[in-house]
Amino acid sequence: LRTLFSIVMQSDGRLDMGVRAWAAQDAKTAATLKSIDRKRVAYLEDLFQQLGFSAPEAAARAHLIYQALIGQYAMGKAPTAKGAAAKHFEHVFDMLIRKAR
Repeated sequence: LRTLFSIVMQSDGRLDMGVRAWAAQDAKTAATLKSIDRKRVAYLEDLFQQLGFSAPEAAARAHLIYQALIGQYAMGKAPTAKGAAAKHFEHVFDMLIRKAR
């Protein structure tokens, strides 16, 4: 999960936001994007389950981290490796992988 997170931090989000803008205007693109989003979230869920979270906890964490990333992109604050958004996103990530005591 941390490796995936490091890879994501290399993106500025412009490609993702461009595809999402296209999907807002084109039904076929929207359907494809919806399928891609489902696959990405399912993959994140699996990674959280590998960390020991139950299926419902993993699903909640996967959706939250994915939505947070898309939100950062939409706000024009991609969590690239060196920016303030990266530090904020790193804290969110750390909170999501921490088990409740």
